[in-house]
Amino acid sequence: MNATLLQSPPRHCVDLGREPWELLAMIRLCLDESGDPKNTRIFTVGGWLARSEVWEELDNIWKYTLKDHRAKYFHATDCEPDPKTGMGRGAFETWNAKEMRAFRRDLIKACEI
Repeated sequence: MNATLLQSPPRHCVDLGREPWELLAMIRLCLDESGDPKNTRIFTVGGWLARSEVWEELDNIWKYTLKDHRAKYFHATDCEPDPKTGMGRGAFETWNAKEMRAFRRDLIKACEI
């Protein structure tokens, strides 16, 4: 980035007594969308924003949690009990509600780093 473009920090930045280009940080963003296929005009997006080192720590904890529960991945829709059978879907089709609840709880704990 050309430092001459940043002569002063944007108004919403806190002045830490540094040059504006020294306030930049490497961050990563993870987003997921959800919506109703019947209504394509409305959807929602949620996500997490963090420094790269936080993502690395979360990635390690997440992988450990998957392994600990013998899960290949997490997909919220599949890891929700079917109202009729009480079992999951997809990779979780043999899991009961208690197993899925414990798995989701541990994944939430992993995000509390």
